[in-house]
Amino acid sequence: MTFAAYQLLQLWPERGALGVGGQAWLSATAEDHDVPFFLMPTLGGGNYLRGYSSYRFRDRNAVLLQAEYRYPVHRMIDVAGFYEAGTVARRLGTLSLSSMAQDAGIGLRAHTKTSGVFRVDLARGREGFKVAFGVGIGGS
Repeated sequence: MTFAAYQLLQLWPERGALGVGGQAWLSATAEDHDVPFFLMPTLGGGNYLRGYSSYRFRDRNAVLLQAEYRYPVHRMIDVAGFYEAGTVARRLGTLSLSSMAQDAGIGLRAHTKTSGVFRVDLARGREGFKVAFGVGIGGS
């Protein structure tokens, strides 16, 4: 099961927006049943915990929190600063906010009036710096 919520709030007209959100991926299997590794949720890489290598964190359950501030520098380009925190655990009851991996970074967003086109981010987590790219059509 996946649960997600994200809200982009316009702070001042033409002067930026704050996005906050969270996501949870929960395993619906019994504790004594295995989940194939390729079906487990993962954190790390281009979309979730960008300051870590792709697929760095993997287990039966995962939680991710994100915040991003976007500031327009051109009508089709924004500069963004972001913070992310996430964790994975075998059992739902052992997901802990105190053990979350964290990263922060900056990036550029190219977009149209209604959708994101391209993004590039530089993020830093416990293990160093990572560059993440994203391409999208139909959502910002």
